Amino acid sequence: MPWRTLAPSSRRPKLPRRSRSPLSVLFGRRLMRIHGESMSPQLRPGELVLVDERADRDHPPHRGDVVAAQPAALAGQALVKRLVGLPYDHIEVDGRRWRLGGGQFFLLGD
Repeated sequence: MPWRTLAPSSRRPKLPRRSRSPLSVLFGRRLMRIHGESMSPQLRPGELVLVDERADRDHPPHRGDVVAAQPAALAGQALVKRLVGLPYDHIEVDGRRWRLGGGQFFLLGD
């Protein structure tokens, strides 16, 4: 598989800013507040996004999706990033290269 050099995406994610119902957590969704500038200008610090925790059950993730993740390296702290690499992809960013294994994904801020 050839190396893919990534360019920033200009697509605005289609995530609502607030929940329509306080009971949304009962349906596998939860609100997350954006911290930091890594997803700017698409998502700004302080904005709320509605995360569907069951989305990957019905549809596999695709490159370009905005996802929430809880990496073990961050002790379970959740973050919101753009999915840019899928399992078995070869990724190059700023001259560094990664080969993803099965079950591995590559996330970047905008």
